[in-house]
This record gives sequence, structure tokens and C-alpha cells, in this order.
Amino acid sequence: MSSDELAALDEGARQGPETLRGLLAEAESAKDGGWAVHRGLSDYGTDFAKRAVITRFGYGADLDADAL
Repeated sequence: MSSDELAALDEGARQGPETLRGLLAEAESAKDGGWAVHRGLSDYGTDFAKRAVITRFGYGADLDADAL
């Protein structure tokens, strides 16, 4: 791996936690009647950012079709 590729990986690892906190704050700010309602949990597809936030901050839930 080249030194530029290693530097890019290091930078991504450094920015990762801050990026995840920002994505969580964005998700928490979405309100429905005053409630934070999270849809699409457990159905990530290729949304790796959502998967990372769920894993990092401990969310986890049924599929929308299985809830309520």
C-alpha cells in the first residue's frame, strides 16, 4: 500500500467517530409529533453509514414491518 493510501486510511479512521456523532445528531433531530422516530432500522442494505451508527451507539430494532 502506498504512503498516500495509508494516509487516507489514517485520516478516515481519525474522522470516523466525529462523522458518526454527526449522523446520530442528524437522526435524533428528525421529529414526528415531538418523538424521535427511527425508521429502517435492521434493514441497512448498502447504507454502511447507518449500519455504523446503529452499531456504534447501540440502537437495534425490528424491521418496520415487524414493529407494532
